[in-house]
Amino acid sequence: MGLAIVHGIVHTYDGHIVVDRDSADGTSISIILPAALIRNSAIRDANQVGQTMHKHGAGARVLIVDDEPAIANYLGELLARN
Repeated sequence: MGLAIVHGIVHTYDGHIVVDRDSADGTSISIILPAALIRNSAIRDANQVGQTMHKHGAGARVLIVDDEPAIANYLGELLARN
């Protein structure tokens, strides 16, 4: 995914990209997104799903993002087969 796409997605959600260049350590890129307001029941449900995935590996999901639908579809099919 190119930086322009990432920039567009991050700014769509009112976030920011921070690039910190240090000659000794290299470049560090941080993506800052605003916190989401969710109900306590949503937190409890998310924690239960996370614990189940951690214990069993079941229910895991992969997000495929590409600006070319054909490539995204191909990668989705490839992952589904494997």
